[in-house]
Amino acid sequence: HVDGVCAYAAPGKVVISLPDDPAHPDYARMRANRAVLEASTDAQGRSLEIVEVTQSAFADLAGGEIEVSYLNYYVANDGVVVPVAGLPQDEEAMAVIASAYPGRKVVGVRALAIAFGGGGVHCITQQVPSVRADG
Repeated sequence: HVDGVCAYAAPGKVVISLPDDPAHPDYARMRANRAVLEASTDAQGRSLEIVEVTQSAFADLAGGEIEVSYLNYYVANDGVVVPVAGLPQDEEAMAVIASAYPGRKVVGVRALAIAFGGGGVHCITQQVPSVRADG
């Protein structure tokens, strides 16, 4: 799902999710994604600026391990809301994300229950279409 792969932060700037652990099931796939981005350009023909954020944090919830994706964040007018796991590495991930969004306040929101359901902050902030008055 794209919420866990890549996010455009500005023209020509992408934030990508990149696991550190070679045993992670997405390790090779995410590095292949990075290679594609390295060979790509933006609409103006410029090389992309690639910002890497640690893919995720693993936390215990209800006796099981869940994965919280830092990249599943929501960008608001003056801020960025980042799902966090309540672990020390949350701060580093938020700092990397903040570097991609200068001038915006980055706020972490503990998202264990959302991650337990397979999502993140971006997932629960999706647009809901309005009902047309004529139909």
